[in-house]
Amino acid sequence: KLAEDMGCWYYHMDDAEWMELRDKYGEEYMWSINQQFIDEMAKKNKTFLFSVDPTTAPKESAYYREYQYITEILKYKNIKESWE
Repeated sequence: KLAEDMGCWYYHMDDAEWMELRDKYGEEYMWSINQQFIDEMAKKNKTFLFSVDPTTAPKESAYYREYQYITEILKYKNIKESWE
């Protein structure tokens, strides 16, 4: 909802649909969906915003993997303003 309210680009899939696809196709397939979206946004020079501090996410989570990909592979800088 935050991204929508801010007029940002985003994609959303409800948890039940995500889990159904993950169970059917696997975790790596689901990562490929995330990675493709991230790559498309990076090509458009979009800014990535996290609503919760990604550095505190479990290292095995998809959320942390997104953060790691954006900062370590795509070389975006982490500029922490607030995680309230």
